[in-house]
Amino acid sequence: MTENNASEAGEVRQVKPLVVIDPTKCVACGLCASICPARSIIKQEGKKPPEFAKDGRCIRCGHCVSACPTGALGHIEMTPENFKTIDATWTPEMIETFLLSKRSVRHFTDKPVARETLEKLLDVAAHAPSDANQQDRSFMVLTDRSLIEGYEAAVIDYYRKTQDELLASGVDPMFWKLLYIRPLLARYEAGDHPIFRGASSLVCAYARKDNYFGWYNCAIAMDYLMLMAHSMGIESCIIGFSFNPAETGHKFLGLSDEHQLHSVVALGYPKYRFRRTVQRRPAEVIWRS
Repeated sequence: MTENNASEAGEVRQVKPLVVIDPTKCVACGLCASICPARSIIKQEGKKPPEFAKDGRCIRCGHCVSACPTGALGHIEMTPENFKTIDATWTPEMIETFLLSKRSVRHFTDKPVARETLEKLLDVAAHAPSDANQQDRSFMVLTDRSLIEGYEAAVIDYYRKTQDELLASGVDPMFWKLLYIRPLLARYEAGDHPIFRGASSLVCAYARKDNYFGWYNCAIAMDYLMLMAHSMGIESCIIGFSFNPAETGHKFLGLSDEHQLHSVVALGYPKYRFRRTVQRRPAEVIWRS
């Protein structure tokens, strides 16, 4: 809901409803009022359609429209065609196998991912949850090979300088950072691509620097993107070296000072096929009942 200007200081803030109700379809069940996270929809007595709180607000989550059993609700800022009927044909066993089959892929073919495919993946990513539905995340996609290699060179240059600084400081050559950096630089000097692994596409996610939950908004969006890609035969890997520290990627991508780079994912068609799920350590859980 959007605010209308109050005529006097202290006056109750008036809001304009963004949700419309078809009274011919509404059965006054109150479900929309119960499910609204902002509590801006109020159930009325009897068979009256719900009303909107005068000082309420809409966080544009769409819960009310999605949950309505009769399809009586619509949202001014959302296209009706985008509310697709959910017909769950999957089973928990199917979802479990799908999730466990997802691998971090580090070997890609030269086949590029089509622009329309990337757009589909980004659309799914944009539907991921975010704090208070702020949807505070943006994406930058690199598909030009020279740009990807330029980004990789910038990351390698950072780690080369880090190695030189560590060695100049007299640190033990077996220091854990050097144990990570040295093989990385050696592979790069040998003509390999140890950062982005030869992937044909990079997806970079960033958010406002002043948003404490920006990292979460980006991370879960990238999870959505990678899982959707996996379902389409496109694999991925989170490239931590490219955004830790984030300054290198931030500078290369030309992001503004108001934003923070939180995630970079390499995407491409896999060179090898995985045929089985693998085992991981059991979850460490503390139960408090």
